[in-house]
Amino acid sequence: MPIALVYITLSTLATFRATRSRQGVSRDRLTRFFFGELSAGLIFVGGLGLVIHALGGAYLVAAGIILGVLCSMLAIWSLFVGLGLELER
Repeated sequence: MPIALVYITLSTLATFRATRSRQGVSRDRLTRFFFGELSAGLIFVGGLGLVIHALGGAYLVAAGIILGVLCSMLAIWSLFVGLGLELER
């Protein structure tokens, strides 16, 4: 739970600062931010549910972990596709 809370805080701060920059925030970064926050939020609420023995905590933690893994796989795939396009040039 503390790690999820730290992640939520730091990623929100980084995205908020990026919106203030000249470059702005890309749609890809905003999408990753949303799904990352959702994943960390599910883990945090699931951990809270496990502590108070309510809310179906283990199911929420599992859903958060699965969503986090899927987001990571999507980010890696995007990286490899981008690298492949750069190598073709």
